[in-house]
Amino acid sequence: MPPLTQETTLDPPALAVRLEADSVDDRLARRALDEAYERHQRLQPRGPRAGTVSLLVLAVMLLAAAVMVADYGSFGAAGAAVDRMIALI
Repeated sequence: MPPLTQETTLDPPALAVRLEADSVDDRLARRALDEAYERHQRLQPRGPRAGTVSLLVLAVMLLAAAVMVADYGSFGAAGAAVDRMIALI
């Protein structure tokens, strides 16, 4: 359809048909988008994601490292203690 200019005139019946056709297309497109979104939501897993689990593991490891440094006084002493514990296994 040509762009609207000041010289362009639209008769009311043609405009009504055009608007009605656009609204039908819009409703069909909106319905298709809604159905696709619902399908995506059904297919998406609901359990914990790998990123969440990894972040939790990292937080526990950092907390354990902080506790060991507080107990042994430094990272070096904490590392030596871990080496001794591993050697006993």
